[in-house]
Amino acid sequence: MEATHHKFQRRLLGISWKDKVRNEAVRQQTKLEELNLIIKERRLRWLGQVLHMEDNRIPKQAMYSDPHTRVHRAFTDMEHPHRCWPRDWTRDQCVTVAQLRTGHSPLLAAYLHRIGRRDSATCPHCNGADETSVHLVLHCPAHDQVRRESWPNLHYQSDPRRLWSFLEKIGAVTRPPDWE
Repeated sequence: MEATHHKFQRRLLGISWKDKVRNEAVRQQTKLEELNLIIKERRLRWLGQVLHMEDNRIPKQAMYSDPHTRVHRAFTDMEHPHRCWPRDWTRDQCVTVAQLRTGHSPLLAAYLHRIGRRDSATCPHCNGADETSVHLVLHCPAHDQVRRESWPNLHYQSDPRRLWSFLEKIGAVTRPPDWE
């Protein structure tokens, strides 16, 4: 972010990187502080505003809430326990599920094709559409039976354990020996 901030300042002053002007000199000309100092100042200003709010205001309640209370879970949308990451998972399991949810998983042909590791983005299981996370989990006809077993009544939940179980059943991942 700091580099982009300096880039915009240079653009405002008409200074090119070829001119070899130091960032400190650019900041002196624009009379701006470093970006991290600006952010800290604005956070402190917001903190001051929150501290002066009445107790019934949501920002103040959220600031003083305990992460283990119902009020905090309501503010952070963590009301249901299946939305929390399981504490007994390995880092690799958490990373795999997070990558799949964001579409940046090496399990997906579309992602591997996008980064140049695969010639085609087509799903190797059905040879139909591009293998994205949505296709793999929700639409691939090769996994219909496993999908019905993992999500009864096809009611998809964001439970990471069900997603991991689905990935195991289709052979995309293997169960670690120490995981129940």
